[in-house]
Amino acid sequence: MRFFRATTILTALAWHGERLQAQTTAAPFTANDAYSAESTELLDGTIDFKKPGDDQVKAQPLHYVRKIRYLERVLASKTADDEIPERVLRTIEKYDSKRKLGDSDQVGFELRDPARHVVLHRGEAFSKPFSLKGPLKQEEIHVLSHLVFVPALNGLLPKGPLAVGAKWTANRRAVAQLAGLVPLDSGNLDCEVSNLNFDFHGKPLVQIKFAGLLKGESEDGWVGDDVTGSLYLDRDNGKIHSLTVEGLRTLYDRDRKTVAGRLTLKYELAVRMQAPPVSADLADDIAGEAAKDPTPEQTAVLYEFPPCAVKLVHPRPWLLDAVNRTTLTFMYGKEGHQLTINFHEDDKTPTAKEYQQEVEQNLRREKFQNIKWKSEPREQERGARGAADYERAGVFQATAEKDGHWLMTYWVKQVGKRGVTAAVFLHSQAALDGTLANDAKTILKNLEFTGDRNPFFVKAAAEKGGGEKK
Repeated sequence: MRFFRATTILTALAWHGERLQAQTTAAPFTANDAYSAESTELLDGTIDFKKPGDDQVKAQPLHYVRKIRYLERVLASKTADDEIPERVLRTIEKYDSKRKLGDSDQVGFELRDPARHVVLHRGEAFSKPFSLKGPLKQEEIHVLSHLVFVPALNGLLPKGPLAVGAKWTANRRAVAQLAGLVPLDSGNLDCEVSNLNFDFHGKPLVQIKFAGLLKGESEDGWVGDDVTGSLYLDRDNGKIHSLTVEGLRTLYDRDRKTVAGRLTLKYELAVRMQAPPVSADLADDIAGEAAKDPTPEQTAVLYEFPPCAVKLVHPRPWLLDAVNRTTLTFMYGKEGHQLTINFHEDDKTPTAKEYQQEVEQNLRREKFQNIKWKSEPREQERGARGAADYERAGVFQATAEKDGHWLMTYWVKQVGKRGVTAAVFLHSQAALDGTLANDAKTILKNLEFTGDRNPFFVKAAAEKGGGEKK
């Protein structure tokens, strides 16, 4: 659930004096609108969880709080068909999150600089979000993807003049985005103008109340959210001023029937419109760049692997599926294509020819048929073997048959004593097209060894010899 309530809790004071009841029209967010926003998210309750050492799943108390402050500029939309912008440029000034599950306290990670200056999209896709300052980590992508998309609040606004008692149903797509339920299986928010003169510290606001029972898929699994809240508009300009929401989230097991937890929700959001220029990070030239479709470099994922002292950047559609000792396995979406990367012991990285012999044995063991070498191993090296600046790179390619046609491309890379091998396995049409065959090459080109030795094998040798661990 991603609704938020005004950080400074609104004090509802009755408006007593006579006031001119002029017609007020809601003013939705549009391109180039800029504003500051501050939000607080609270979750309290219990969830079913199996702690290490426990034999059974038990209800564990959960307390979660997240506070965010940021500046934002709405970018022009290319394909929006429901008057809700699709993209914003955001500069995050503050991000704090804390969670306590059972007796375990957890503090959220620090956002790096690239993750603080980001382009956010409405909805979910591999291209969202991204940063103009460099690739994001997977955990940053996850967090940013589940932050409230403020312009989606347009979906809670009515068209035409506001009048007390006016009722309507919120935009369903906007509700799904705001609630973080993708897909939204059932339910919606029923809205009604409650007050045209709600007093907020002497400032008149329009109060729109809403309520609904929503069910769908969230980052917590299948849930049901029973929520009530109020959206407040500035009477002077019709713009969104703040939002308050409370409710109960019921978590369900995989069968979508068995209750797996209950959490009370409380969200706060305060929005204050700003006249440009708001910030150098939201300037026209940067906003223009952010409005363009992201490049593969901008949507790439930064992955750090300390056990082998390495970091790499991989295309976002390749999702990390498994980590087994020194081997990383990536899968391409739901297509079943596979990419494996294996880090070797110092000075023991195979040559391309040696790697080919190993590959052939593996393919035959896995019952591949009609194995053909589309390109034989070739290798280049630079510098003197054993020297810190020594470099070696090799590649070869094979085709084979097993429940369809397969294309396999294999790479070898060594820098100094450090080395790595990689393989891309493609099938069906992708194998025939070869469109993904060079992804491993791109990854290895940008791969960086962060130490001159592979600590995995240094540690293993120390443990085997009973010496001091390094």
